[in-house]
Amino acid sequence: MIKIEDSELTINNVNTIFESVLNHMGAYVYIKDVYGNYLYVNQLICDLFHCTPDDIIGKSDESFFTSSHLQGILDSDRRVIDKKQLVEIEESGYLISQQVLRVFKTVKAPIFGKDKQVIGLYGVSTDITALHKLKLKLENQANTDYLTKLANRRCFFYQADKAFSFSKRHGVPLSLLIADIDHFKKINDTFGHHAGDEVLKALSIFLSNNIRNEDTISRIGGEEFAFLLPGTPLDAAHLLADRLCEAVSKHLFNVGKSHINLTLSIGVTDLLNDDTKFHALFHRADDALYNAKNRGRNQVIAI
Repeated sequence: MIKIEDSELTINNVNTIFESVLNHMGAYVYIKDVYGNYLYVNQLICDLFHCTPDDIIGKSDESFFTSSHLQGILDSDRRVIDKKQLVEIEESGYLISQQVLRVFKTVKAPIFGKDKQVIGLYGVSTDITALHKLKLKLENQANTDYLTKLANRRCFFYQADKAFSFSKRHGVPLSLLIADIDHFKKINDTFGHHAGDEVLKALSIFLSNNIRNEDTISRIGGEEFAFLLPGTPLDAAHLLADRLCEAVSKHLFNVGKSHINLTLSIGVTDLLNDDTKFHALFHRADDALYNAKNRGRNQVIAI
């Protein structure tokens, strides 16, 4: 609610009304000079920085945000000043006072003086931190297998298409492994589906611990896993598959009071010059996996 001492609206009390509007509009409003120093801030910014206006005026964002995310804010200021145009941008920064990441939807525009020279900028920012966190959470859920917490099939093919394009463009190797748990149905039939789920989770951790950080492992089917190996030629991928196959066969997976032994069948392939899409690799690796299972399982076949 806006209250003024005068009984009617006049030019004299417009500034008071305007100031009250800026303090209650639910957005961070500010004016900066061409050097990034604050010349005006509304009350919401004071609340954000836990400062009074006198503590803020004359200072720049270096006094309130940590250096890790500060550059994006400074860069957008510079764009407004140098290019003399309005900028709409998503900005983020860690507050020094709280060490909390805040994300803002921001509009910044130049302020012109004589001879159309930029003398500063004004900005209006809305806090979208909660929305940003929700977006990340939903994206993670959309890309993650609910049981194993590995990348899911959707995420795998998205990453694979990017890796394929990069490898084709730069002429670097790319290999693919597809692994399947042998006789997994027997585990479910013998120990129950809960035990089968526990096996999948334990195996996922085991496999993840035996590949490089730059490799991607995904659960692409019920008991089927895919490994995307950027920068890896076929012979190195074959060695990795052999090592995984042997390591899994020698490991006992604890599920409740039971100790379960597993084996894998693995198909391996790599990028060929005449491949035009990633699905060419995927089909070859899948064919190799099919051959490995037909030849007795617990083995690696490379195509």
